[in-house]
Amino acid sequence: MTSYLARLIGRHNRLSEDMARIMRPGRVDQYDPETHRVRLDYAPDGRKKFLSPWMQLPEAAGNNSSKVTPVVGQTMMSFAPNGDMRQGFAMGGFFSDEFPVPDAGDGLILLQRGDARVLIVDGGIQITVGGVGLFVSAGEVKTTTKTILNNGTRPAHFKGGKDTAEDKAVDGAEGVLI
Repeated sequence: MTSYLARLIGRHNRLSEDMARIMRPGRVDQYDPETHRVRLDYAPDGRKKFLSPWMQLPEAAGNNSSKVTPVVGQTMMSFAPNGDMRQGFAMGGFFSDEFPVPDAGDGLILLQRGDARVLIVDGGIQITVGGVGLFVSAGEVKTTTKTILNNGTRPAHFKGGKDTAEDKAVDGAEGVLI
């Protein structure tokens, strides 16, 4: 009876430890951009670090894919099926006092489908399809190919240049740089 009770208590303790590992909040301590994996620190603030193993970050993958780069210090939740941290992955990113809900967002956000990409970075948005691109920032719009403005059908001109009728331009399109 005593050995049965000891085994039962031991089993209970192992199950309790496994349950505690199934879902666990932690802060991003390290990020590997090559593998898109993180290590979380589970220790409360001010205590010695208690790091998770490297964990995958689930994202939309395949034809419709996305990638959101985590920030060191942000809170995430780890999930470990059956409490097995070797199968674990980290999800989320929770807003906090340190990382409040952003007005416009910080960091890198990438949306991609096939060869079409939208990349949002501090200060601008880059859109590319194949080898053709557009970058929009507060001060300018840059393109990497022929640009058509306002459904225009003729090239922009510069002061002193000649149009298709060989007339000399007396003013220029100063807002359009080509």
